[in-house]
Amino acid sequence: MSADAVKASYTISERDFLAASRLNETPPTRLLVLFAVILIGLLAVYLTDYYGFGQLAHGALIGLVLSYLFLHFVGSPYKAKKFYRGFKALHDNFTVELLPTGLEISSMHGRNQLLWKDIKDWKQNREFLLVYPKPDVFYVLPKKISEQGFDGRALVQALEMYVGKAS
Repeated sequence: MSADAVKASYTISERDFLAASRLNETPPTRLLVLFAVILIGLLAVYLTDYYGFGQLAHGALIGLVLSYLFLHFVGSPYKAKKFYRGFKALHDNFTVELLPTGLEISSMHGRNQLLWKDIKDWKQNREFLLVYPKPDVFYVLPKKISEQGFDGRALVQALEMYVGKAS
């Protein structure tokens, strides 16, 4: 991190917020493994009709898969759209700056300096980086801000060093 830190400005569109919310709701690997084990177990009970519970396992299998698909493709996007539309501060312009002590994120509503020790977790994909000061609160940083000179690689390296690997 250089002494002459670069500030980058960005806005979050509804589409951006939906994509970031999808990243936020990506289950951890251990939960996906548990879900897969349960599905395999139910499938095994259905195929073997173990103690006559085949039909019950079949119904549970279908119910779990349909519930997951409904929540993933309907419930979560609906909740994210409703939150974005109701939280007008998310529509404003944000400015982010990488500091030696952490991140500073500001908008017309205020300024928040996130120290490395106060960041609990982070996630990333090709488009976004999410920074979590609390388990249920995240800041969205679009990776396209690197076009303005923001050093996204330095941010990722700092997060890995001070917070740990991305979840």
